[in-house]
Formats: sequence, structure tokens, C-alpha cells
Amino acid sequence: MKIKTLTVLLSPAWGGSILFLGLLLFGFQLFSQENYEIRRIKVKGNKAFDKSALHDQLTINSTNIYKRVVKKKEPSIFSKDLIDYELIRLQNFYQSEGYLYAEASIDTLILKDRKKKKRVDVYFLIEEGEYVTVNGVHFTFLGATSEDAQSHITRKVKKNLLLQHGKRFSDGNLYNDISTINDAYIAQGYVYVNTSFSLHLDEDSNTVDITCLVTPGEICQFGEVAVIGNNYTKECYIRKQFTFQPGDRYSNRSLERMRSQIYDLQNFRIVSISPQTNYNTRLNPVPIRITIQEIPRWTSKFGVGYGTEDQFRAFADVTCRGLFGGTSRLNLFAKYSSIYPYHVRLTWTEPRFFVRKLSLAVNPFVEKINDPAYVIQRLGVNVPLTYFFNKYFSMALTYYFERVKDETDYGKASVETRGSVKSVFYNKSGISTAFTFSNADPVTSPEKGWTVTIGCKVNGYIFGGEHDYFKYWVDVRKYFKIKEFTLAFRGMGGAVITGNGVPVEDRFYSGGANSNRGWQRSMLGPLAADGSPEGGNSIIEMNVEVRHPLFWRLELAAFTDFGNVWEPSAQYNLKTLEYTVGGGLRLNTPIGPIRIDIGMPIASENKAVRFVLSVGQAF
Repeated sequence: MKIKTLTVLLSPAWGGSILFLGLLLFGFQLFSQENYEIRRIKVKGNKAFDKSALHDQLTINSTNIYKRVVKKKEPSIFSKDLIDYELIRLQNFYQSEGYLYAEASIDTLILKDRKKKKRVDVYFLIEEGEYVTVNGVHFTFLGATSEDAQSHITRKVKKNLLLQHGKRFSDGNLYNDISTINDAYIAQGYVYVNTSFSLHLDEDSNTVDITCLVTPGEICQFGEVAVIGNNYTKECYIRKQFTFQPGDRYSNRSLERMRSQIYDLQNFRIVSISPQTNYNTRLNPVPIRITIQEIPRWTSKFGVGYGTEDQFRAFADVTCRGLFGGTSRLNLFAKYSSIYPYHVRLTWTEPRFFVRKLSLAVNPFVEKINDPAYVIQRLGVNVPLTYFFNKYFSMALTYYFERVKDETDYGKASVETRGSVKSVFYNKSGISTAFTFSNADPVTSPEKGWTVTIGCKVNGYIFGGEHDYFKYWVDVRKYFKIKEFTLAFRGMGGAVITGNGVPVEDRFYSGGANSNRGWQRSMLGPLAADGSPEGGNSIIEMNVEVRHPLFWRLELAAFTDFGNVWEPSAQYNLKTLEYTVGGGLRLNTPIGPIRIDIGMPIASENKAVRFVLSVGQAF
């Protein structure tokens, strides 16, 4: 194999001739040969943009075994015209980013001659120069519009412009700012606004002044609204979500609110809202067309799985939407596992109960729970009222009634240690409330945001039943990303205050796949004489986890969990906190990660290593 190196400089205007002459002088007839594959592409001299950004501007491909065999990409064939084209693309990219005096050239060509294949390595050289900075952005208004509107909208929009004094100029930011200006005027009813611009470059200071020429036009109103695509949902229910009337001043915000409100009915897969604008006739009022695609009236989901706690599990979930042509839903959910030998609930939901942000549900259920701490059967009903302040913050107020059969083996522990249960059968009645804030994203495996829940429950007293108690809890979760690492934090605390005992199912328990992973489910805290968990009236749990992607869909995690449960109400002995350290793997799937965790208690008599297999993040 012969390796030959040639260094030349090539400018877009006349560089092709220089390169051709240089090749002749060195005795290479490169341009006359069409079989040179581009083996490698490199860029030198770039500082403002990394190599990946510059490679994205190129149309030529390098070649290696991975690209040829795995990605099935054919290499580019070297030619003079092709290289001239790539140099122009690089220079145009830099100029569009404010480097008006940037130059692109060929720095080095390395030819590799073989018997069957001839290849070339291409090294581009970038001379960036100084970038142009913005001196100022000015507005000139054309046509009739009020000075108040001009000053108010302009003052507001200037804060959101990407091109500010002292910033680097770029074509992309300029066109984004033009869109921002137009959007601000459209939001105020100027549907047919038009914004152009002129640039004034000062070569001495290397700065540019931008003048935006704004023609707002007249203020528009909403016209008639047409709804298309609904089959089982009556149009009157859709129109109840409208945020405007024909004749109201046009507003993009009203359209977005209306789209959100229609989506929140959970009957529709697509909601498209199209203003029927016509820039030739400048139609005013502006008709609105709403095109929707409904979710199928009947939907069903079925699934099976396995976990170390619930072992084999299965579920069925069936939903009927648009009952009686309205927006209410009926859902039947059933599941089976070793913890829940049976659980069946029927839920009727009215998403707009008198007012837009209020939802009502009625939820009768029957279930059996085989927890390590207790065995019970429950038959009852929940009636939650949920108010949605916004898409992140909601409050739920729930009335509940339950008939409970306690099948716990009290031969192992006294009735008093199990919460002073007075009989095998007992009734529970009361209200619970919960405030929830969540902007964690994505939902199945959050990487950023918060989830905060503050809840309380009042059982008995004026509501009747055999037990009077007050229970409260706080659960805070925080997620954020640092480069490739995701850090997740959870803190939970609560207490139960009672005068005549708490049913076993309403005491606090700790330990398990989503709690302290160094202990089995419910086994952290007070224990009976036979070693079975008794639960307590106070709890603290803390979890810290670091996640990092490995390859494909695999993710590595390291964690520490600590906490405990205490018998006295609202008393927390921090000296008795139990700690766990561990790690695990996650396989990310569309329904959430499949999780394998291994945790081991530290500074504890319990030194057993705990293995967890489950679906979904621990928190």
C-alpha cells in the first residue's frame, strides 16, 4: 500500500483550480479517477461548533466496517465538484451563524492506494474569524394600529427575543424572533400581522442593527365554530368546553385552553383546532374548525407478569367511554397476585361535574389482601371529588365506606398488638384528602421535576364505625439530570393519632420493593413475638438513587434507602433508623422499566442480601 499526503488550501471561489493545479504539480491524477472512496472525514480549526454539528452539514459519508456492514451505508466517491459543494455548505453554515468572514478549505488529503480499492482521507480546515454581534433591535410599525398596543406588545415581546444587545447574530435566531413577534400580535387578535426585517451591518465595529417592520393589520374576532369527527360524543358536550363566543376578540390563548379542556375529557385521541384564515381576503371574523378523532368507545388492556413480592400477577382493564352520548366513563379493573388473591373495582367517572375543573367518581370495590402483616377482605365504595387547579396541581376529597373482615391469625399475636381490633368484622367510614403537585417527566421513569403529595384521613368520629383515628402523611420526590446521570430523591413521613386503636391495614409498614429494599415487604418496624410485622403509628422513609444508561435500553442504578416505623404516634427516634445500600439494572420498555435490585442492610443485625424483581421505578 502506498500512502501519499498532499496539503493544499482551497477557497470556494477559486480553490478548485488551485487544488487541480496542485495535484498536477505533485503528479496525482486524482480528479480523473472516480473510484476513490472517502475513508475518513475530519474538520480542523473549529472552535465555535463541535465536529458533530459540522458533520451534520456535510452530505458526504466516510466508510468503515461498522457503517458498511451494520448500517448498510455506501461510502461517498471523491470528486472535485463534490468537495467544492461541501466547502460552500460549511461556509454558508458559518455565515448563517454570524461568522460572516469564515472560510472553509481543504487542509490535507491522504491517499491510500491498494490493488482493489483506492481510498482518501479528507481533512477540512475552518478559519472562523470573529462573529457579528447584535447592536440593537428596533421596531417600525406600518399601517394603522394604536400606540398603546404597539408599546404594550413590543415591551412584552422584547424580553423574549433571542437576539439581544451583545449576543451573537444568527439567521436561525432571527427567524425565531420574527415568529415570536408575529405570535405575540396574533395572541392579541392581530391575526394577519406581517413582520419583515432589514439589517444594517457596521463593518468597523462588526455589529448589526436589526429593524423589524411590523404591519399588525386590524383586530380580528372569532367567527362560527364547526366540529367535525365526533361519533359517540354529542357535540353539545364538546361545545361546553369552548372558552369563547363568536364575536369575541381573537386569542391564541383561548384556543389553547379550549384544546386542553377537550383533551381532558379523555375521549379523544386527536384534537386539531384550525383557524380558517385567508391572507388574500383577510376574512374577519375568523371561522374556527375543530377536527377530532375519538378514542374507540370500548378499550381493553390485559397483562401478566412476575415479581418477587406478588409473584405471578395478571390484570384486566376494560373501559367504556361516552356513556349516553356524554363524556362520562365506566371502567372495570380486576387483578390477581399472591398479595391480592382478588381485587375487582368498578369506576364511573364524570370529568366535568357542574364546573369545568371538578371531576366526580363512584368506585365500588371488593378485594382480599394477603400481606405479611395481615390478611383481610374488604367490600366498600369510594366517592372522590377531584379539583384540577392546573395540569400540575390537584386536590382530591374522598368519602369512603368499607366493610372489613379480618382473617389475620391472632393466635400468633395479641389483638391489642394488632391495633385493638374489637371484632373479626368491622366498619370503616370517613373522608380523606390529598393535595398533589407533579411535573415529573417522563411519567414512567422521571428524569426531572417534582412530585409532592400531602394527605390526611379522618376515620370514625362523626362518620361512624368502630375506630376513631386521624392519619396524615407527606411524600416528596425530586428528579434532576446531571449530564448522563439521573438523580432521584424521595422523602416520606407520617403519623396516626388515635384513642381506640387503628385497624391493621391502616397502620404504617416499611420494607419492600418500593420502600426500604434491604427488608422484605412490611418487615421493617415493630415485630410480634413470632416475628410477624405489627406496623406502627409513625414512619420515616428516605431514598436516594443514581441512574446511568449503559447501552441499548439498559440502565445501571445505585441506591441507599433508610427509615423505620415506630409504635408511638408522631414520635420519631432517628437513632434507630435502618440503612440499606445496593444497586441494580433497569431494562426500559414502553410500559416502564423492568427492575432488578439487590440491597443489603448496613449497621444492622439483619445482614441478609435482598433480591427484588419488579416493574417500574421504585419511586
